[in-house]
Amino acid sequence: LKACLFDADGSVAASANAETGFEEKAPGNSEQEPAFWWEALTSACERIASENEGGLDGVAAVALCGFTRTQVFLDQAGRSVRPALGFRDSRAESVLAAVRRDEALCADGVLAGLNAFHPTARLLWLKENEAANWERTRLVLEPKDYLNLQLTGIARSDRVSQHWLAQSLAGGDASVAARLGIARALLPPLGRPEDIVGQVREGLAGALGALAGAKVLCGSNDSWTAVAGLGGLKSGSAYC
Repeated sequence: LKACLFDADGSVAASANAETGFEEKAPGNSEQEPAFWWEALTSACERIASENEGGLDGVAAVALCGFTRTQVFLDQAGRSVRPALGFRDSRAESVLAAVRRDEALCADGVLAGLNAFHPTARLLWLKENEAANWERTRLVLEPKDYLNLQLTGIARSDRVSQHWLAQSLAGGDASVAARLGIARALLPPLGRPEDIVGQVREGLAGALGALAGAKVLCGSNDSWTAVAGLGGLKSGSAYC
């Protein structure tokens, strides 16, 4: 996890990073407790505050981005139900193999584009393999959205990061997800990466406490954010 404190002119005032990773205890398994990412963010901000005169006082806004194709499963109270499934996790292939034997689904094209890394396949895997956790799941977030939730108490995401899951959930009873038995509203409100989710809440421990009241932007996935940083989203520009 990398964090930077920027001056108003865009120059870097301080930076820090914290080691993160996924637990991959068996072939095809890739998991991590979301709280680990929150601890990493907290640690990085502590180091930045210690290096910068004035700590994190006066920060106007926070913007997070992050890897995608990773599902954080939360219950009604916003607590993590189980470790997040990382983008390398391929266990959903087993349930896809089973549903591919359904001739009607294959004929209707419901399974087109689904693979073990698709968020809908991940939900199906959870439903079929961890029924108790599935019943508790009420919200599915991306990692950066989980961190925004911890900062603000508000669950939001962007249409870029959640495109594939939103697409499969669209259409009510005729949706791809519903045809697979996933008839549940699992996404938070979706907007643009530059939308303001809310403000950093009061009472966060350590250096993060100084961020109270700062705006928190929705952000997006790592690739699109990197393109913006490279200048590739400016009119007349391109990147490869």
